[in-house]
Formats: sequence, structure tokens, C-alpha cells
Amino acid sequence: MKRILKKSFAMMLAGLMLCMMLSGTAEAAVQYPKTKTLYLQQKGSGNWYYGSLSVSNLVAGETVLKSSVKSSNPAVMYVTGIDRNIYISQDSDGESRLEESDLINLHYTRTGTSKISFKVGKKTYTSTVKVLPYVNPVAQLTISGVKNGSSSNLAGKTSRGCNQNVTLKVGSTQKNAVLSVKAASGWKITYVSYYNKRQNVSRGCSSRGASSLSMRLGNLNTGTGANVYIDLENIKTGGTLNCSYVLR
Repeated sequence: MKRILKKSFAMMLAGLMLCMMLSGTAEAAVQYPKTKTLYLQQKGSGNWYYGSLSVSNLVAGETVLKSSVKSSNPAVMYVTGIDRNIYISQDSDGESRLEESDLINLHYTRTGTSKISFKVGKKTYTSTVKVLPYVNPVAQLTISGVKNGSSSNLAGKTSRGCNQNVTLKVGSTQKNAVLSVKAASGWKITYVSYYNKRQNVSRGCSSRGASSLSMRLGNLNTGTGANVYIDLENIKTGGTLNCSYVLR
């Protein structure tokens, strides 16, 4: 009778361990975007831009095998390296475990599509990455005391590109300056930030996907050298563009 009980207990323990292993495997399923859209950040070709592909929910010891990462279309996009981040995660029961997330860095120069494949362990994963031409994601941008020629709408400043720290000239000192931005059709604003090192002022505002947003900048002096950053996302493709400006 004791032998039977011992055997039953051993079988139950083995079954419990198997369930735990299966549960752990399910929880540790590799997460990554099956498809991703990137945009050229300027009109025309010949410029190189950087993008990335995030691979997460890796348990400690699991990594993207560097030698396995390949691009099906290197003329459009190729891989420059992998950044790794190891951290401690905690589930709802308070259990902690080491996890890793890998960032596959991409370099692209023209429109087109490439399949990025990589291995984690013995399994191969593939993500289809599409590069679309540059479009101006900003329909309207106004900043107190700043003009584009005779127009107060500064959106034309990013008609050909938005990542080159577009220079904006502050005509005269402004008290309680305000920035207002409206996204182009099909785009939404995700975040707007303002940083003025000389005045030690830093402001940020999340729009939660709104099409327009206004933010107070405080006093704005000429020759300030302050920076403005506007992050936008295409509603249909999920691709993003980041517009950056320097106020002079």
C-alpha cells in the first residue's frame, strides 16, 4: 500500500512540474511585431535613417542570436546590431523573474519592404517591415512670436523633412508664449515636449492620440536656443514621425 501511495505521489508531482513547465513556456512566448511600418524622414533618397524591432518577453538566458538576424532586402534595409536589456519582472502573484528584451537596430535608405528574420533558441521568427515615403505629418503649427516668412503657420517648415532640427526664429520676446499644433489628416499627436536649457524650463504633454494640442511655454526670449519635439503616429499604418525644432 505504501509503495502504491509513493508511486501515486511521484506521478502527481511529475504532473504538477510538467504543468508548471508548460505554463512557464506559455508565459515566456516571444513577443515582437509581425509587421511594422517606417517612414523616410525626408523627401528624396540617399539619406540613411535608423529604426528598430523590439523582441521582448525573453526569459534570462534567451537572446536573439546575432548571427541569425537577416534582411531579405539589404538594398532597402540592413541590420546594424542588437541592444540588450535585462530586468526583473513581477507577476500578479508577486513572483519575480529575470527577463530580457532585445532591440534589433535597422538602417534604411529607401522605400520598399524587407523581411527581418531572427532566431531565439532553435525557432526562427520573421517580421515584415515596410518603408513608406516621407509625408508632412503636421497640418498647422503656431508658436507665439514665430513666423515662417509672412505666415504664422509653421507647418511648411517640415514640408520636405522633419528630423533635422528645423530652425525657427523668435521675432521678439514673448510673455506667456503658447504652442499649438494640428496633425495632418490620418495622423495623431502622441507627445509634445519643450526644453529651454537657458531658462531651465522643461515641459511635456501627452495628447492621448488627439489631432490637435496646445501647450504653454512660459516666457520665450529671442536667441533662446530652446528645443521643441513633436511626436506623431499614422492612424492607419502605426508608423511614426518625430519633428524637431530649434528656436533662435
